[in-house]
Amino acid sequence: MKEFLENIVKNIVENPDSVTITETEDQGRVSLMIKVADSDMGRVIGKDGKVINSIRMILRVMAIRQDLRVRVDIEDNRGPKEPQQPTPPPVNPVEQTAPVEPPMPAVTDQPAPQIDTEEVPQTTAADFVGQPNQTTVIDNSGN
Repeated sequence: MKEFLENIVKNIVENPDSVTITETEDQGRVSLMIKVADSDMGRVIGKDGKVINSIRMILRVMAIRQDLRVRVDIEDNRGPKEPQQPTPPPVNPVEQTAPVEPPMPAVTDQPAPQIDTEEVPQTTAADFVGQPNQTTVIDNSGN
């Protein structure tokens, strides 16, 4: 399996001499570690990991036929990553400046106050006919 993987990876990369495959086996589990030049990492991983996932699928099929389990990883030889500080959750400025609304009044068993409708003048559309602020539509289509 190691030779097969090495053949696939060497045909993908630009620097085939820099390809190293390390194989370890433990209780029916085979672990294969791929090491390539930094400039070839993108070629082996592929867009959205499609290339490496395809390689893993092929080797998984081979392993099933041999009654094994396989794991394929790529060695990250770019050096240790700097520990990242946890980022605080984003703060919504609207939430910070939103006014506090007063609490709703308590619901009581008392009836609502009656509004005197005689004080409010009743207006209809006929009251506005002929007013100077009325909008008029002019049809210039000739019909």
